[in-house]
Amino acid sequence: MLRRCLPVATRCAQWIAQCGGMGGELRARELVQDALADTRMGMLAWDPESKPLEAHIIDAIRWRARDESRQRQRTVWLDEARAPELTDDSAWDREQAEAESERGVRLLAELRERLTRHGDHEALEILHAYDEGAQTKADILSIANLSSMTYERVRARLCWHARQVKRASEALREETSEP
Repeated sequence: MLRRCLPVATRCAQWIAQCGGMGGELRARELVQDALADTRMGMLAWDPESKPLEAHIIDAIRWRARDESRQRQRTVWLDEARAPELTDDSAWDREQAEAESERGVRLLAELRERLTRHGDHEALEILHAYDEGAQTKADILSIANLSSMTYERVRARLCWHARQVKRASEALREETSEP
């Protein structure tokens, strides 16, 4: 399986490397092994009747490489040698950082309230999993006792609710800041 999936994984690792990530043969092997392990653990849903395992693994590798590349393209990587003024501690405004932290806590409380109001207990379970220290999808699936497919649906709903809370907060802030 590794030999058949490795050429695709190698191209994907090169794609990731072009976006600033780790590339090379080790990364390609890691992509294949991770997709196989996650499928075996049930974190990646696979229906053997709809597609062969090899096609499923290749699709998983491509999706993960695409997601990682997009994430790396969205992230601004700071080069300390080229921008020393941005790394200076005095450039960080502590008051603004505290205000953002308080705003985040308030938005999270509003999100929990909204989810409770809408009766979305599964989404609340995902938030609870994060409270319990979950950092990976596997952690969340274990703590929240969700299947991989249910998790994807619930996560989409959770993101939608979070966007609604953020929009309402921004609209309220604009209303109160207008003269």
